Amino acid sequence: MPTPDVPVFYDGQPGPEIRRALNEMGILFVAAVEGAYGPQGWSPVLALEADGARRVFAIVDWTGGQGTKPTLTGYMGPAGIVATAAEAFDVRGPQGVKGDQGDQGLQGLQGVQGLKGDTGEQGVKGDQGDQGPQGLQGVQGPKGDTGEQGIQGLQGI
Repeated sequence: MPTPDVPVFYDGQPGPEIRRALNEMGILFVAAVEGAYGPQGWSPVLALEADGARRVFAIVDWTGGQGTKPTLTGYMGPAGIVATAAEAFDVRGPQGVKGDQGDQGLQGLQGVQGLKGDTGEQGVKGDQGDQGPQGLQGVQGPKGDTGEQGIQGLQGI
């Protein structure tokens, strides 16, 4: 990087006015970089948080730098670090415009029914099983009640 007092463009190159302006800008740039003071390489560790329907980045820690680690926490806002989630920007952005409806897909065709398969081979009929033994005779039940007397028949001739 050039030092602030050494010009980048030299006499003999075309455009003396342009050379002079660019040299001045280069000197200002180098001075600004050398005089800049920042977090010396520290990077925020971000966590995604819900804030109602919005999603925002919260700074939960710092990593990788030199010197004293920053203690600043907060949220990422449009202009930098902000104190509250309400001030932070929604990382998802606004909802986009509804797109056009797509073309209708092809209608599914019903498949062709396959051919009927051949009848399978007949199985062999098994032998008849042996007859089992006769069961035991049950116990005789008790005698029933005597029925009512019937109607008298007609007298014979």
